Amino acid sequence: LEAERSRLTIELETARSASPEGVLPAGLPTPVRVVEASGSAVRLGRSGAELRLRVRTEDSRSRFVQTTGPATISAIGFDEAGDPVDLGAWDVSPDQWQEGLREGFMGTAYAVDLPIMAPGVLGLRGDPPMVLVRTEVRDPRSDTPYRTEFAVPVIDAMEDDSP
Repeated sequence: LEAERSRLTIELETARSASPEGVLPAGLPTPVRVVEASGSAVRLGRSGAELRLRVRTEDSRSRFVQTTGPATISAIGFDEAGDPVDLGAWDVSPDQWQEGLREGFMGTAYAVDLPIMAPGVLGLRGDPPMVLVRTEVRDPRSDTPYRTEFAVPVIDAMEDDSP
């Protein structure tokens, strides 16, 4: 009982010292941001290209917190002249968002794979070419959407498709 009492005392002190920001009145964590997770990339293959988006919604202590969605995602690249190339914009429904929830070795995140027109990706500059991804996730616990913007590499997956 002493060990249990000690553990509960530590948890109580931790909860008391926590910032009220990022905690709902019931004491439940609430998301405060969306961030890139491991594995985001644009995969280019024989059958086309896809944006493999991996993002996490986190609380103020960088712990994963589920969100309801929906989400809005857009991707652009830059051609040799430095002009933007629109690669797509997608609306992800709450059901699709929840279906993307994954837990694995690298942690818990939302995984969404979206098709991109391969010709647009082929003309991008850089070694490797990079694609700018903007993500906006909505959740009823917040008045404003959670937004993030980050660059992901274009990966030539054609070698993986070899017979």
